[in-house]
Amino acid sequence: MNFFAGEVVMDEYLGSCRNIHVHTACGRLALRVGDDQRFGLGERVALNFDAEQVRFFAADTGEKL
Repeated sequence: MNFFAGEVVMDEYLGSCRNIHVHTACGRLALRVGDDQRFGLGERVALNFDAEQVRFFAADTGEKL
């Protein structure tokens, strides 16, 4: 498992899931979480994730890297 900490800057409800944007020391991370998980803007969060589930996209084009 990997660990990041940061501040929630956006919580976007999409029906069956939510997109959470977190500002970290490494830049902004966008995360897809279950629709039952809610975060307040400005909330400090610790993120653990499975590296095999991570996807990278180009910031300027949105193209998958």
